[in-house]
Amino acid sequence: MKRLIIFLCVANVVSIGLWVTLFLYARNMAGALQEHYIALAEETDKEAYATSISRDLRDTKEIRDQIERFIIRAGEEAFFLEKIESLAGPAGVSVRILSFEKKGDKLHLSIESQGTFATNYHFLSLLETIPYQVKISKSLFTREETSDGNWKGRYELDLLSYLDNPKK
Repeated sequence: MKRLIIFLCVANVVSIGLWVTLFLYARNMAGALQEHYIALAEETDKEAYATSISRDLRDTKEIRDQIERFIIRAGEEAFFLEKIESLAGPAGVSVRILSFEKKGDKLHLSIESQGTFATNYHFLSLLETIPYQVKISKSLFTREETSDGNWKGRYELDLLSYLDNPKK
């Protein structure tokens, strides 16, 4: 009987040792798995964010394209000048660009037009309706003394919807 008690005590100690070893191993594995779960959750969040951004970009593409039409980027200045010059025909004036330069984050433009008072005024009203953010800082009408009813218009414009350094 004494041997049986010793055997049971040894078996108990061995089983407790195995149980403690198994417990420590499981705890270490749980810690390692927790790190993997955290890394996996972060990657899942990144993927969800990228998917959301991609969907938002796809959904807003048409609106962004429409907005782009109201902005002149660096390199598109000639297009803007052509747009201004194209207004002269419907207004019935002749136009001359006096200066065109970059001042800070905007473009400054000086224009001179020739025609009757009514056509010069019409040209000014067309300048005010172009689909860009333009500040007309000066407009001056003067009558030419040597001609039959001809007037000169002089305009100073600042194009505010100009991106000098676009970040695409």
